[in-house]
Amino acid sequence: MPRIPDAIRRAAVGRAAGNSWSAVASTVGVPLAQLEEWVVRHPRAWRKLMARERQNTRDAAHDEALSVLRTHLRNEDLRTQFNAAKHLTSMTPDRSRDPDKSPPAPFGIIPDDEIKRLSQPDEDDPRAPEASAD
Repeated sequence: MPRIPDAIRRAAVGRAAGNSWSAVASTVGVPLAQLEEWVVRHPRAWRKLMARERQNTRDAAHDEALSVLRTHLRNEDLRTQFNAAKHLTSMTPDRSRDPDKSPPAPFGIIPDDEIKRLSQPDEDDPRAPEASAD
């Protein structure tokens, strides 16, 4: 594997972000012909570099999308909250099939049994519904 010059690394970042070859050449300060020559002479190294930078770009976009959707979860409009929740659940892997692979609950999350306990009305609460005589 050849030594990859810094300008070529920066060019890969720019290309992975969707910039044209000429824009990348201008940004990294290398003549377009020199960039193209390096890519032609080292196609395998370029493919590996681009694969890594494309994955980095996808990861960054995913992280940004998560941030935006999480902001929408706190929106006052219920439809916006619902749509954000729907998109978030479609973006995350389903870990329900293997609970051992589930990440631990983040700080501040109330476990299901505690939610169930808290949702039961207090016996001395005047707003509690009357017990039915079954």
